[in-house]
Amino acid sequence: MFAQAMKRTPASQRPALLRIIILFDLENCTISLGNTYGPGEIQLGARLARLRSWLERNFGHVLGGFVFSPAHIGEHYLTVCRRNNLFVIFCPKECLEIPEYEIKKGKMITVRDTVDSTLMEFGKMMFDHSDANCLCLVSGDDDFVPLLEAAKERNIKRIIVPPTLGSLSKRAKGLVRLADQENGRKLVFPLDRM
Repeated sequence: MFAQAMKRTPASQRPALLRIIILFDLENCTISLGNTYGPGEIQLGARLARLRSWLERNFGHVLGGFVFSPAHIGEHYLTVCRRNNLFVIFCPKECLEIPEYEIKKGKMITVRDTVDSTLMEFGKMMFDHSDANCLCLVSGDDDFVPLLEAAKERNIKRIIVPPTLGSLSKRAKGLVRLADQENGRKLVFPLDRM
C-alpha cells in the first residue's frame, strides 16, 4: 500500500507545487526508530535523503529544514543532518526552580525538555514566512497537535511523517485523516517506510 502510494504522480494529475518547510523532532524519531530497529540500524542519513526526495517528487520544493534536538542526541547526528541540508537547533534542558509533576513520566521533575516547545514556537514563526505554504512535521508526538491545528487555521498544508506508523498519536491520526480528506491525497507517510 505505501509503496504504491509513494510512486510518482503524473505531472498532469499533480496539484500546484507546495513550498515546504521541514520541522524534525530528532529525539522522537531516534527513540521510535531505535526501539523498532535497534540503535545501530536507524540509518538516519538514508531516510533523510529519501524524505527530501519524496517531498520534492510528490509535493513541491523544500525551502529548508530544521532539526530540533537536545545536545546529547543532536551532536551525534549533526553531520548527517548537515549533509541533508537540515539546520540543527539545539534545545537545552530548562532547570526548574520548583519541581513539577510530569504527567507523561508519572513523576516529579526538576529539569524540563525544551525540544517540543522550541519546535512549536519556531513552527509558528514559519507561518509568517512569505514563501512557505506547507509544513512537513517529522514526529508522531501529540504535543504538536496545536501546531498542526494552527497551520490549518492559517491555510497552510500539513504533511506528517511519523517515525513509525505505531508512533503516530491518536490525536495526530485524526488530523491526518482531515488533511487527507481536504487534499484528496495521502499526506502522511512513516519515516521507517522511506
